[in-house]
Amino acid sequence: MPARFFVDENDLALGKALAREHPGVVYPGHADLPEVPRRTLDDNWLPIVGQKRLAVITRDQRIRYRPVEKHAWLTHGVRGFVLTGRGSQSTAESKAILDRHWDEIHALDPLRFGGVYGFLAPTAAAAERALRAALRQRLERRQIRSEIQDIVCA
Repeated sequence: MPARFFVDENDLALGKALAREHPGVVYPGHADLPEVPRRTLDDNWLPIVGQKRLAVITRDQRIRYRPVEKHAWLTHGVRGFVLTGRGSQSTAESKAILDRHWDEIHALDPLRFGGVYGFLAPTAAAAERALRAALRQRLERRQIRSEIQDIVCA
């Protein structure tokens, strides 16, 4: 199965775990993505991932605050899920959330849905609620805005 998802190196353990269980998941250094070796800078992998139309899974909340990085996501047509929060969410917690919603995440058609899906949640439970609500909304509307959207859970 061709790659559909790219897990950022900021949680390499998550990328490796997802790749073991779900076909189509790659990460920096993965054999199916030789163009992105380990320690590749965001500015270098964003164009590659965008061109390959891979959905990104990352914890990098700097996207929200760094205009240059946000612009790079939009310029290169990168889309993805940003799992962030005030506290530290473990790899196991992130994986459990993604696993519970993998069918919904996988159902997003990269050729029909553009844009960036963003999540900012203070806890794993809030991240899961935000993910569930956003996926439901996107699947119902069948359209994605081409701008970064933050879903902040109270």
